[in-house]
Amino acid sequence: MNKRARSKPSGTAFTESTVEDVALPMDDSAATVPNLVAGYADTWRLLLEYDEDRLETPPGANPATSAIELDRAMEAIDLMRSKLAESGEASPLFGSPRGS
Repeated sequence: MNKRARSKPSGTAFTESTVEDVALPMDDSAATVPNLVAGYADTWRLLLEYDEDRLETPPGANPATSAIELDRAMEAIDLMRSKLAESGEASPLFGSPRGS
């Protein structure tokens, strides 16, 4: 049994190693998809952990010393959504509260 089979790396490392292991003939456009998936693996993992209430504080992060009021946070998110939507970088789903 090889080392990779015994301990599966997580996140981007696993995706990149899996993409490298697939020995299929691909043209440049077909090779783009696995590279895109590998590039977003950590982002997707973080979003999934958030959705499943499993997102942990990163090692070395400082604890919060204050909190922003919900109304103020939502105003900032709405402003960011508007600016990103103007340039086509956000859908109406961006910044929406979970379950709405």
